[in-house]
Amino acid sequence: MRPPLPSGTLLQNRYSLVRLLGQGGFGRTYLAQDKGRFDEACVLKEFIPSQSDGK
Repeated sequence: MRPPLPSGTLLQNRYSLVRLLGQGGFGRTYLAQDKGRFDEACVLKEFIPSQSDGK
């Protein structure tokens, strides 16, 4: 699994990541600020596809 996105990363030129809230089997959850809504707090989910070895 690749490392988490760093704080301050800007996604879609709108969402600025504040910090990682948690991670599990399906992905990671981040606290972010919505730059399109006056820096309103929001939560973003990064889905990470499962790795299959073909068995």
